[in-house]
Amino acid sequence: MILWAVWRSRNQKVWEDEVKQTSEIVSLALGWWEDYKKARSSVIEPRTVFRSRWSKPSVGFVKLNIDTAFDPNSRKAGLGGVFRDHDGYCLGTLTKFIVSASSPQHSELLAVLEGVGWARVHHLLSLVVETDCQVLVQVVQSGSMDYSSIGFLLSDLRDSFCLASNARLIFVKREANSVAHALAQVALFDKMDTCFSLVIPPHVEDLIS
Repeated sequence: MILWAVWRSRNQKVWEDEVKQTSEIVSLALGWWEDYKKARSSVIEPRTVFRSRWSKPSVGFVKLNIDTAFDPNSRKAGLGGVFRDHDGYCLGTLTKFIVSASSPQHSELLAVLEGVGWARVHHLLSLVVETDCQVLVQVVQSGSMDYSSIGFLLSDLRDSFCLASNARLIFVKREANSVAHALAQVALFDKMDTCFSLVIPPHVEDLIS
């Protein structure tokens, strides 16, 4: 700043025959310095973006992550789910090809119903269900009646939750639901029959570990 002030003062002497005292040059430089600091302090620092990650359930609980891959052209979908305990140990994976679904929300609802049903069959209770379909979570948690074409399924789902030791449905971002999403995509494209497996499929091993 001082060098800039001296250079400016020199130019004024050469071109404008204006001479400044040393104290004026220093004062000018200090003024510029204060303006620079104020400008710097007003700059908005970029926000740090935190990516969501899968988290273990509490001790004694089982977490089911569930997702679907929906094809709007064919109205078909693939279902993917993974059960894990409080240590993060995989208790089983679930895949299924859904022949017909009216919307992505419909396919997600069918997926949660299927997942909770398998949890009951294999006694994977004290269940926490995570999905990245926020609309479905909001509808289920609101407890309101739905008179749409899939409204009766919401009633079935609430009943299933009660039978599964009052299972809970929670919304998570897609990044925290990556295993279920990968399984759902394979189920759709390979048109897989319903499969509950205790063996982790190779294409999601890295995502689970």
